[in-house]
Amino acid sequence: KRINKNKAAVQELLKEQQKQQRRCQQEQREQQEYLGQLKEERERCRQEQQEWSERFEQQEDQERFERLERLSQRELLELIEQQEWRRQERYLQEEARQREYRGQLKERERLKKLERRLREWGEQLEQRQRELEQELEIYPAQPIIVGGALIIPIGLLEGRLDNSHLKDRRVTENIAMQAVMQAERGLGNQPEDVSKRNVGYDIESRDKNGELRFIEVKGRQAGAETVTLTHNELMTALNCGEKHILALVEVEGTSAHAPPHYLRGYPFREPGPLEHSVNFKLKDLMKKSKPPS
Repeated sequence: KRINKNKAAVQELLKEQQKQQRRCQQEQREQQEYLGQLKEERERCRQEQQEWSERFEQQEDQERFERLERLSQRELLELIEQQEWRRQERYLQEEARQREYRGQLKERERLKKLERRLREWGEQLEQRQRELEQELEIYPAQPIIVGGALIIPIGLLEGRLDNSHLKDRRVTENIAMQAVMQAERGLGNQPEDVSKRNVGYDIESRDKNGELRFIEVKGRQAGAETVTLTHNELMTALNCGEKHILALVEVEGTSAHAPPHYLRGYPFREPGPLEHSVNFKLKDLMKKSKPPS
C-alpha cells in the first residue's frame, strides 16, 4: 500500500511538472507573439513615418513647382541674368587675382635681374677702381743694365734696306692729323696736337662749352683692311668713355680721300696682359662711325 501510495504521489508530481512545463511553453509562445506584434507595430510606424516624410517632400516640391510656375517669364529671365552676372563676376575676380599673381612674379623676376646686374656692375666698378689705384702706385725705378745688344738689319749691311714704307706711314699719319685738326676747327673747337706726349690719344680738343674731347687719329691708305690700337690707346678709350673719339681718315696719295669719320662709344674690350695691340676691321668701324660733330 505504501509503495502504491508513493507511486501515486510521484505520478501526481510528474503531472504537476508537465503542467508547469506546458504553462511555461504557453507563456513563451505568448511572449514571442507579443514581440512579433511589437516588431510589426514598429515596422508599421516606420513605414507611416516614411510615408509622411515622402508626402511632405512631395508637398514641398509641389509648392516649389507651383511657386516657380507663378513666376512670370520676365522674372525668370531676371533670375537667370542675375545668376549669369554673379558667375561672370566670380570669373573676373579670379582672372584679376591670377593676373595680379603673374604680375607679381614678373616684377619679382625683374627686380632679381636688376639686383644681379647692380651687383655685377658694383663688382666691375670695384675691380676697375682697384686697378686704377694699382696703376697710381707704379713708380719708375732706376733701371739695372745687365747687358746690351746692337741689332742691325742684314739689308742695311748689304745695302738692300728700303725705308720708303716708314716714310709713307708718317706721311699718312700727318695727313690724317691735319684733316682732323681742320675738321675740329670747322666745328669751332680748339684742337691741340699732343701725339708726342704718349698719353693714349693724339689730339686734345676743347669745344665751345669748354669741355675736352680726346681724339685718337688713325690714318690708313685707301684699300687698307685693318686698324691697330695699342694697349695704351685701348685703356685710354675705356677710361675716357664718351669723351673719347676714334677718328678714321682714309688717305689717297697726298690728301685725305674723304672727311674724317668719328667713332664714339664703341665697346672696346680690355686687352689681355699678353696683348701689346689689337687689330680691328676697318670696314666694320667705318660702318659704325659718323661725320664729325
